[in-house]
Amino acid sequence: MRKSLVIKIISFFLLICIVPFTLFTLFFVQESRTMEEKNMKENLGALAKEKADVISKDLDQVEREVENLSQWTEYILNERHSGKSIPDHYSFDSRGVLERQINKETSLSAISNVYVPNNTEFTEEIINDLINTEKLDNVFKKIKESNFSIEYIYMVSNNGFIRVYPYLSNLTFSPDHDQRKDPFYTLAAQENNNKSKTIWTKPYYDYGGKGWVITCSHPIYINGNFKGIVCIDVSLNKIKKTLADFNLGDSGFAFIIDQEGSVIYHPEYMRTSPIQGELLNTNIFKQQISEDYEKILSSMTYGEKGLLLYDKGSEKHLVSFEPINNLGWSIGIEVNKNDYVVGFKNLASKFWLAIILIIFMLLLMGVHLSLKITNPILTLAQDAKKIANGKFGETVKVTSKDEIGVLAESFNTMSRKIEEYTESIIRNKNQLETLFNSFSGIMMILGPNYQIRRINYKGLNIAKKSFKNDNIIGMFCYQVFNQSNCPCGDCPIINTLKTKAEYKSEILRDSEVYHLWSFPVYNSLGNIDEIVVHSRKVTEQVMLEKELIQAEKMAAIGQMSAGITHELKNPLAVIKGASYLLNSCSNSHKDEIVKEAIEEIDTNIIRAEKIIYNLLNFSRPSDEKIKKIEVRNLLEQVLLLEKTSIIKGNIDVIINLPNEPLYVFGKSSSIKHVFLNLITNSVQAMPKGGKLNINGKNLNNEKIEICFSDTGLGILEENLDKIFKPFFTTKQTGKGTGLGLWIVNKEIEKHGGTIKVQSNYKHGTTFVIILPSKERCDTNA
Repeated sequence: MRKSLVIKIISFFLLICIVPFTLFTLFFVQESRTMEEKNMKENLGALAKEKADVISKDLDQVEREVENLSQWTEYILNERHSGKSIPDHYSFDSRGVLERQINKETSLSAISNVYVPNNTEFTEEIINDLINTEKLDNVFKKIKESNFSIEYIYMVSNNGFIRVYPYLSNLTFSPDHDQRKDPFYTLAAQENNNKSKTIWTKPYYDYGGKGWVITCSHPIYINGNFKGIVCIDVSLNKIKKTLADFNLGDSGFAFIIDQEGSVIYHPEYMRTSPIQGELLNTNIFKQQISEDYEKILSSMTYGEKGLLLYDKGSEKHLVSFEPINNLGWSIGIEVNKNDYVVGFKNLASKFWLAIILIIFMLLLMGVHLSLKITNPILTLAQDAKKIANGKFGETVKVTSKDEIGVLAESFNTMSRKIEEYTESIIRNKNQLETLFNSFSGIMMILGPNYQIRRINYKGLNIAKKSFKNDNIIGMFCYQVFNQSNCPCGDCPIINTLKTKAEYKSEILRDSEVYHLWSFPVYNSLGNIDEIVVHSRKVTEQVMLEKELIQAEKMAAIGQMSAGITHELKNPLAVIKGASYLLNSCSNSHKDEIVKEAIEEIDTNIIRAEKIIYNLLNFSRPSDEKIKKIEVRNLLEQVLLLEKTSIIKGNIDVIINLPNEPLYVFGKSSSIKHVFLNLITNSVQAMPKGGKLNINGKNLNNEKIEICFSDTGLGILEENLDKIFKPFFTTKQTGKGTGLGLWIVNKEIEKHGGTIKVQSNYKHGTTFVIILPSKERCDTNA
């Protein structure tokens, strides 16, 4: 009769569940406590470093701003205004102190104010400083907007004049207050700072009522003579907010000291009712502190970093510290260690009794469990491993009549079925693998989060060219192919995820055009589980389409020009005949006014005929034969076509060609296209007008050189090696195809010539073309 395995399992169910549960819980508690303490130390260290880096970065920015402000102030103070008086928008208040007038509509955050002690004589130098420094308002505003920690920005001259931003009422200071005696001035002045360094003050209470601040000062020198200083006040309250934007528990706090132990910020040593201008002269070593705590603070003053423990009464406190390098400061983060481990103490005591019971139960259960259950299960497990290793044709031995025996018979059936299914799957897999890897473009299978799950050989080879990691499975597709941290804006996968349908897009990468398709693969719930993506390079097809469109445009221009000139020839002929009749019928004593009018008509008829001739010549269909072409005529035809844009753009065109004819050997239509593209680019590069110089010369008997030099915006240095690549453009979308200079380069190469570019950004660009002036034996252009 079959023995029930269920009865065996039920008999020991409670005991079997208690053991692993108790062991796991105990292990989890101990490991959690160890990891929590470790993480606490690591997090405190990382936290101290992060805050030190943030503060250092902010203060570095302030130093750079004050140094730049010093240079700008030196520049504007050089301007002199002899005989000038105090501007009308400044007046003296009832105390005799000069101030800037404001009204209800004036935004105090948009202007600065000035202050000059009432015992100061108003010299021409002070009036010059008053007028010149008004130009600093916009600079002050931009600096303050760039850093939320900045409270005030000001300039103090050596004659007692001060300009401060944002607007600060002069009632803040006593009427005879001399800013030159304040620490921010004396520390940065020439007698204490002969190397013109950027100076930081100790904390003091701000005159403007903004609380505790530190000031960054930098001296101003005019022609080697000390002129004054520029200053930026940084709020300690805002630095405090940087330190307080994380949770340190009930007892945790952050503090900052300098290399002498003076307090920069400490919640326990900040005065609550200071007076304006009062220095914070609190040295933490002069306070009542323990020996261990003093060692920690000493390490901080030496610029060291670390994490140390000390006793604070009956409590264990951790201090993590990190230097703020640029100022010689150090930031410390202090927490009560017991706040983090008290929960684990209670948890350990609750499980102590459970551990004793678990040990006793294990001793009783071990022998019985191995005899009654473990041995049959181990035997079945060994046979199951054979099946798992691929021996599907083998069957397990049935040695019992209970549920394990039934399970063994089921395994035998499963083995046979798996063998059949596996053969079918392997065959289908090989077929799909062959199709997948035989695709000529990139083919990938991605997850909904853009992670690569599979990729064909072609895609893998392309990926390795730009992504050095050999294993790209699991990486994001935009990281591998575009070195980006987010999906590409033109990616079809975005649309497939939104619409749950296939999508096709055209993208440009490294001067190549690709068509990209994405197809969703759904799971049993109807959600997108995977996305199949494949691509095909269509650069040549797209470039051909663009060239055909450009050719059609040029043909249309030629047809239009031809039509216009033919229509103009007839009325010009009539005017010319009438002018001849007038001239012949008039007597020798004809009126001088009539005579001059007839001469003017003749002159303009000749000019109009020349224009019509050039238009006809430009629009005449090319026979595509290579021949000798006169450069000056060709340039005049192209300039005529661009004449409206040149006049409208206020551009002077200067042609400097030798007296003797300058010839190029090639196709007329191609050379016209080259000249037209280069002249058009130069015109567009000078939106505010300028000069276009076209110079030409014979290099030898076989080549000529033509230079197109404009005074336009120029080209960035990093773009110089890209401008001749197809589809590269710096123009706004819809205003350029990126094919103009590519076509120019292509046409010049066909003619056996070269083109080079020289450009200084914002100072103009020069294109130098060298073309053959004699027929080449191997010409195939």
